[in-house]
Amino acid sequence: MRPMLFSHNGSVTAEGKFDWADAIIDAAITGSYTAVGMLAGLSTAGAQLGAREYSAVAIAFATSFFGWMATKRGLVGGKAAGSS
Repeated sequence: MRPMLFSHNGSVTAEGKFDWADAIIDAAITGSYTAVGMLAGLSTAGAQLGAREYSAVAIAFATSFFGWMATKRGLVGGKAAGSS
């Protein structure tokens, strides 16, 4: 069993390819954490959870999920394209 790694850097498989499963699991964890935190905040504020609130939670999840995927793939963060 391999150790659990949770970093901003993407990992590679034994064949040297990008490890999509690891990246998707990490992105789902961070997206879920964001969504649960937002639901807790809305509930604490006394908001009645309707379609508008659930849409906001879904947008927060998607933003966190795809932002994390972009970070894992190296599309954001680090050096800018073309810089040395």
